[in-house]
Amino acid sequence: MTPSCRALAWSVVVAFVAPSLFAVQQLFVAPSGSDAWSGRYAAPLADGTDGPLATLVAARDAIRQNNAKPGHTREPVEVIVRGGRYALTESFELTAEDAASVAAPVVWRAYAGETVLLSGGKPVEGFRRLGETSLGDRIRPEVRSHVWVTDLRVQGIAAFGEMKRSGFRIPYAPSALQVFYGEAPMTLARYPNEGWEHIAAVPQDGPEMIYAGMINDRRFDDLPTGRHYGAITYEGERPSSWASTDDVWAHGYWTWDWADSTERIAALDTTRHRIDFAPPYHPYGLTKNQRFYYLNVPEELDAPGEWYLDRGKGLLYFWPPDEAFSEAVTVSMLETPLLRLVGAGAHHFEGFSFGFTRGPGLEVEAANDVRFERCRFFALGGVALAVTGGSDCGVIDSEFVNLASGAVRLAGGDRATLERGNHFVLNSEFHEFGQVYRTNQPAVRLDGVGHHVAHNLIYDAPHMALHFQGNDHLIEFNEIHDIAKETGDVGAIYSGRDYTSRGTIVRYNYLHDFTGPGLYGVRAVYLDDFTSGITIYGNVFYRAGKGAFVGGGRDNRIQNNVFIECAPSVHVDARGLSWAANYFDESAPNHVTTLSDFMREAQVDQAPYARRYPELTTLYADAPAVPKNNVVTNNVSFGGVFLELFDGVTPAVVTVRDNFIADATVLRITDKTDQAPEFTTYETGTKAAAGILPGNRQPGDGELAPAFYRVVNGRVLLDSQQSPAGVGFAPIPFEQIGLRRRGTVQP
Repeated sequence: MTPSCRALAWSVVVAFVAPSLFAVQQLFVAPSGSDAWSGRYAAPLADGTDGPLATLVAARDAIRQNNAKPGHTREPVEVIVRGGRYALTESFELTAEDAASVAAPVVWRAYAGETVLLSGGKPVEGFRRLGETSLGDRIRPEVRSHVWVTDLRVQGIAAFGEMKRSGFRIPYAPSALQVFYGEAPMTLARYPNEGWEHIAAVPQDGPEMIYAGMINDRRFDDLPTGRHYGAITYEGERPSSWASTDDVWAHGYWTWDWADSTERIAALDTTRHRIDFAPPYHPYGLTKNQRFYYLNVPEELDAPGEWYLDRGKGLLYFWPPDEAFSEAVTVSMLETPLLRLVGAGAHHFEGFSFGFTRGPGLEVEAANDVRFERCRFFALGGVALAVTGGSDCGVIDSEFVNLASGAVRLAGGDRATLERGNHFVLNSEFHEFGQVYRTNQPAVRLDGVGHHVAHNLIYDAPHMALHFQGNDHLIEFNEIHDIAKETGDVGAIYSGRDYTSRGTIVRYNYLHDFTGPGLYGVRAVYLDDFTSGITIYGNVFYRAGKGAFVGGGRDNRIQNNVFIECAPSVHVDARGLSWAANYFDESAPNHVTTLSDFMREAQVDQAPYARRYPELTTLYADAPAVPKNNVVTNNVSFGGVFLELFDGVTPAVVTVRDNFIADATVLRITDKTDQAPEFTTYETGTKAAAGILPGNRQPGDGELAPAFYRVVNGRVLLDSQQSPAGVGFAPIPFEQIGLRRRGTVQP
């Protein structure tokens, strides 16, 4: 059958699409199909003359040809995809030629009850036990009986990719080959298997100083933090047991616990315990006591789940997580997105799984009304779903797990005009993301204007959960926990360095159980470096580190929240008067223009910014380094520290009233920075504490409102009908926070 005849032979199903009656055209795709067939049938006919198509490309092309007919009126189309693995060796692309409309969308739907996987990987077979062969003494004798080996080249796998530097401020590039057991990523042989080595020292000698360090920060030995000549020293003798140190790499937090990278070791001297790194180097340098581990070392293939690839011979060595070897092994191959959609509006994908790539998952550009519902994203080497431009695109009722990088990036709307993009992330689950690119790869990243993130569950990641820039986003009803498990000076919800990024509301979220083991810990909502004009309302913070953190910004409102066992519940500092004065001092040798650049770009003295945010027109004439007009009202705080004021901020600068303060410490205050441990403390029950924050309620002995909240199996339960009296606290719809039943949350 010719393609044109195939397009005319579609089945027709009547469907009601308000307000008109449309004919829904339907195509089937199946692994058992053929692109020479019509696609009219869900399974091959008994006589083998017709049946489903075999590829998404054939379905796309059939739709194109049907739409190209003279006088054709576009109608809704369904492409029903039967269960199975669809291996892609190049991106599936939809362009403006495939554009549909809201009234007549193209719906790509997994067949009911079946699993459809778009895969960028290749299954690996032919494993045999290692025994005494191949790498010889490089695999430790005591573990050889657990290790299996297979030849990838005989299976047609020869493009292994190159190991590359990756991490903070390093341009993204597709990863080298990765190994997956089932859907779970396995570990490239490393030392130590868990935890970290620590930099013993940073030698201050060499032919060239690579980085002079941060002059205003001297963490060790009175040296500018990060100053280095390209080398470190290490402790212990483990590298002496390696037969070769060629192609050994190290991953570390080399100076700051929010900026990691993987670096190639150029030379490893086991006599002097010295490591020289290959250029270029980590942008913040190398600092004593910071953390790292070695990787890509065959002698360290010594634990279940580890692997090593002998690139010269094409041999893959693997210790499976279970002795039964019960799961399939897949290696990632595809370096481009599984799906790339540019200008093709009104395409909906329902019930698909996307996995096993070295590169990004899905990219959507300049399109409207593109959505992914009930989908699963896993084992992807880059950002799982990136939406750039357009409007009304997003994801609903989906899961993101085991991702090398971040999960969803949404950029849309127009910051110049403040026109909304209305992209969305709704009712989805995110966990175990940022597994290779470990910092600044959140579950959700927002940029632009007017996006919505609601009813999601986000947990189990090394760094942040949600990053936002831009204007008028709504972040609500999300549960976020066990974030920042590996980092420090980090926010679960984060924004920074732009006075013009205003109007975002963070409300009705449950933020709990953050650790932040790195330097300076974790903040639940982190308004970093002069972030301003944000509303934090009606959230529940439980053991969330530093709860609401205002880093030098102004015009922020922290209202009607519940803080339980936070230290502190609220922090406000005036960093612009201390260590960050260089943002405002044009004569400073290290003057930073980031804030003024954004102000100039936004043209804040003209509409729409002058009309919408009139405070910006006079900001630089109004002591910009002082965090004015921050409001902390009607909050309830138990069991920790209520308020921190640093860098000389006083209660006269911040409006603090009508709060119910049941913490042991009411206030910590200092004229020093948030990096200094010295402060004056005001304890609950003292006359000084009662006088320092007038207009707030501090309960008497035993008055901790036990009916208001309780903790059951580590989870806070609030009684929305109860609230502490006398502070104007409004009930929080706590029972609505988090994941909801599929199909009940819509954009």
